[in-house]
Amino acid sequence: MSVTAILTSDNHLGAYYARLRPPQLEERRRRLQEAFRAVVDAALELRVDLFLHAGDLFDSPTPRNADRLFVAGELQRLREAGIPVFGVSGNHDRPRSSGYDGGVGAQEELAALRGLRLFRETRRWESESLVIGGHHVTVWGLSADFGLPFGTCPLAGVDAPSMSRPGLHIVLLHCGVEGWVYPDAREPCLSLTNLAALGADVVCVGHLHGCQEKRLPGGALLLNPGSTERLSFGEESQECGYHVLTLGPEGARAGHVRLPAQPMRTVSVDVTDLGDPEVEATLMEGLASRLGRYCAEDLMLRVRLTGALPSYRMAELSLADLQDWGQERCFHFQVEAESLEVRDAAEAEAAATVGLSYDARSELGRVIDASVGEAEGEERALRAEAGARLLEAYDSLAGARS
Repeated sequence: MSVTAILTSDNHLGAYYARLRPPQLEERRRRLQEAFRAVVDAALELRVDLFLHAGDLFDSPTPRNADRLFVAGELQRLREAGIPVFGVSGNHDRPRSSGYDGGVGAQEELAALRGLRLFRETRRWESESLVIGGHHVTVWGLSADFGLPFGTCPLAGVDAPSMSRPGLHIVLLHCGVEGWVYPDAREPCLSLTNLAALGADVVCVGHLHGCQEKRLPGGALLLNPGSTERLSFGEESQECGYHVLTLGPEGARAGHVRLPAQPMRTVSVDVTDLGDPEVEATLMEGLASRLGRYCAEDLMLRVRLTGALPSYRMAELSLADLQDWGQERCFHFQVEAESLEVRDAAEAEAAATVGLSYDARSELGRVIDASVGEAEGEERALRAEAGARLLEAYDSLAGARS
């Protein structure tokens, strides 16, 4: 008889999207919940022995009440079916310091209510053992510690767990992994050598949003299930899902189960070659013609405008109108025009009034810089000081809203 488990991570429940309108934001959050519910449904349907979570259940260490209630209900379903839940905290749902909300992680109340067994320590292994179908199974865990220096392996300096006793050993971690980590990530990274030295049968890791799987020297199976829903642009082609894990005398094996994810797409449009104004009456009509083929009701579409235009054509461009046009045709429509340029550098000042960004803070900073540049002497210093205070007030208000 084998031991079966479902492994999931990076559900990021309650994720906030600054550019989404309120109805779309709530729909996105609902889809994040539905993805996690689909994993719980699978665990119940397959009657697995264990439910394993490798971190970032929530997108924040202080999740919304709606998401806390939702998770409590899902864990109750697992508990009623007799499926024990084990988990660790990730970098999103664990406070970075003990001074943040008392240093209490988002899953702590769920653990206190016996909804899951949380391995909360970051520098000391915790474990729990149980017998399943005659197999002695031990689950080990370390929660994320992203306060460690860049490149540090979280296992360095931590006393090795004692896995010499007979039985099956499963490890839960949340961190980047050597060979899988994002190229520009400046954060701790798990060493393959240290992972292999654990001597576990299966090492389950969260954090990276793409599914990964490999065998470590010694035969241990290393799994990263990836996220259960696409979370940001850049993940357009990413497959989302969870792992179904089987352990027995023949070793450990896993299969990745794909979950449907909301479509995302990034399109770059070079406005330089949009055509003769006599053919396309306005620049906006040219953009509509180019972008119309991509629009779809359920799509999250990011449009990057590039190239150069003479100022007389730049005056035709209204990002607000383009935004409204796209939002009527897509679930979410996002315009980025930071790379758009005026063909004649001497006309750049005129183009600045068009507004080439939907980043409100960047636009505010640009206006302040222009105002300061127009003044001299004492007035210049006063404008600079006023601008700095205005940006500080904006940052304070923006932080309060988020």
